[in-house]
Amino acid sequence: MGLDFDHELSFQEIEEAQARLSLNGGICARFGGIQISAGGERTKILAWQCNMADVQNFDVRLPAVVEIILDSRDKIESIELKPNFKGSQGIICSGAYIGRRLQKVLTGEELSSANVVVNNPCILHCRHTYELVYGAACFLENVRKNGDDSGLHHVAESTVAYSNGSELECFDEIEVDGRTSQTKICIGNLTGNIEYDRSGKVINVQNISIRGFTKNGPDWTPVKKPVSLSASGNKEYNIKLMKLLSPYWRASGKKLRVKTKFHFSQIWAPTFFGILSQALGLVIFNNNYAYFQHCIYGIQRTENHVPLCIGVSDDISDAMNHFKDFSIEDI
Repeated sequence: MGLDFDHELSFQEIEEAQARLSLNGGICARFGGIQISAGGERTKILAWQCNMADVQNFDVRLPAVVEIILDSRDKIESIELKPNFKGSQGIICSGAYIGRRLQKVLTGEELSSANVVVNNPCILHCRHTYELVYGAACFLENVRKNGDDSGLHHVAESTVAYSNGSELECFDEIEVDGRTSQTKICIGNLTGNIEYDRSGKVINVQNISIRGFTKNGPDWTPVKKPVSLSASGNKEYNIKLMKLLSPYWRASGKKLRVKTKFHFSQIWAPTFFGILSQALGLVIFNNNYAYFQHCIYGIQRTENHVPLCIGVSDDISDAMNHFKDFSIEDI
């Protein structure tokens, strides 16, 4: 993103960097990061991501930035969703509602990955803000484990998917306080082998190939032998895919010397699952943004069609029914 981490970043710097982002031939991407400014009685954390998609040769940007201020006990004094927030599902992804939900649920809570409020992926009613807050908690604990409880610390990551029609190549590059890791994950044999239901859920896959590599100098080294994924049913597909993706995430963490709670990585399987679902939707449905949204809809509703985040509500009535503190004034 072209950010300079040798000083405490401002929201304006992050916003301007997000506005400059380009896919450069990719079909979708996520650019994310965290900066911790620690010392004395105050810790400031900025966590951000910008999801991007190529829709008929137009780069769509969906930014999110959260600012967290902690007291000396790591309690959240204040938390704010910055005003450039844009969700993937359009107007129903209400920044006003999601920002208010952040403040209501998290103000006064300890920023800890063990805190059941922080690690609950559904309580904030937005997957993006959950990933930012939970990722910030895990990175803060990683910093503390290394004995670095003051100064500036950062994560910067880009995950970009490219397509040649029958295969996806997903390139991830992450930097953690100067240490770097590069990972390539290839998903192949896609043509005719993925079936969706009407709600956007994957319900059948046959012989999808998965290969993963880590970069050592100029060379890409296989992390493990190629594997094949077949599944008949959405639940089986979800479980198998995340299990098969995990070795590449663990290899990246090992290279960065992050031994535990590497959940601030975008190739952590539950997070990468969402990025990959977007990429598959764009490939299968020829860069159609409506289908791109529909694939996100599919992974964010339960088997009983209950929405897990505000953005996948069918309409305002559905949102008000499932999210009791949502009102029409939030639109």
